[in-house]
Amino acid sequence: MLTGARIALRPTTADDAELITGWYNDPEFLGRFFNHWPRAVEAVRTRIAERSGGDSAQYLIVRIEDQEPVGMAGFLNPLSPDHAGMFHETEIWYMIHPDFRRQRFASETASLLVNHLFSARPIERIVGFVLEGNEGSVKALQNAGLQHEGLHRHLTFLHGQWHNVHELAIIRGDWGNESEYRQGRDF
Repeated sequence: MLTGARIALRPTTADDAELITGWYNDPEFLGRFFNHWPRAVEAVRTRIAERSGGDSAQYLIVRIEDQEPVGMAGFLNPLSPDHAGMFHETEIWYMIHPDFRRQRFASETASLLVNHLFSARPIERIVGFVLEGNEGSVKALQNAGLQHEGLHRHLTFLHGQWHNVHELAIIRGDWGNESEYRQGRDF
């Protein structure tokens, strides 16, 4: 479990599948930055099993004070295994339930993931991709130390239109070490 000041990230389990399926099937949870694809509980259980170890993980974000689930997060390798010897990065992601947005849970989640990944893995680069217009998520990643690196034009198809996607990143040298990174961050 990764523990911050107000939240903890714990690995998702098969027992979380019904909750997560409910979230995936709730257009309000997904918001305007994701396409809505209804999912079955068994498909979510399979995804949880696939994202447990290796190059990816999925976590449930819980509020420490009452263990209330406030969202989910994780990391993965977004690059093709065909290019593993050439390109290296780890993508972090998070989704906060609408009832808990605008409370800096995304910033704390991103900071926990960045710190954990650089502390525990020999990786050089962490990225986050954010749909253009989702300024709250851009700010959350910037609060975690990621810097804007560019805009991918028409990278994703959403609600019948192509949309641009921001890429933000942090490299190990920007992170430094855990004590340096924690300075000025509330996690």
